[in-house]
Amino acid sequence: HSLHHQSLTRLNFRRNGFHSIHCILIALATKLRCRACDYNIFLETDDILIIGAGLVGAAQAVALAQAGLRVALVEAAPRSERLKDSYDGRTSAIAFASQKILESIGVWQRLDDTCAITDIRVCEDGGTCFVHYDSTQVEGGEPFGHIVENRLLRHALSDAVDECEGITQYEG
Repeated sequence: HSLHHQSLTRLNFRRNGFHSIHCILIALATKLRCRACDYNIFLETDDILIIGAGLVGAAQAVALAQAGLRVALVEAAPRSERLKDSYDGRTSAIAFASQKILESIGVWQRLDDTCAITDIRVCEDGGTCFVHYDSTQVEGGEPFGHIVENRLLRHALSDAVDECEGITQYEG
């Protein structure tokens, strides 16, 4: 396909009933057509379309591809930009359940540098009262989650996406 047909800017998502280009959207890929030229973008070769190859979209694509579905993963930002360390300097708190999902799709094992969340203290600004959660007091003693740099998670997910035969990546 040419970039004309892969370009997100050519699609009118609102007219097709989608909320916005920035949300993670899963839809039947065969239903989405380029309004500019009425070209069926994904040619009925994909089962699922995911708009956004960020942390959530990439993880969803890997999980669906591993389940045997053919996934079209569409992202506006070029891969070369997304994989730069300067692209996103944020850090995420990954909840225990989300960690288990990432583990089940083989992404968590690729991360070497995480920090366990074992204590949480909740209080009002300036207040003297607080609530303290200690993971050692919970059955199993597992951390509540982990702190992970987004760039590390993005690289691990990108590698997993590249290794999945059932994912076709589009950017533009």
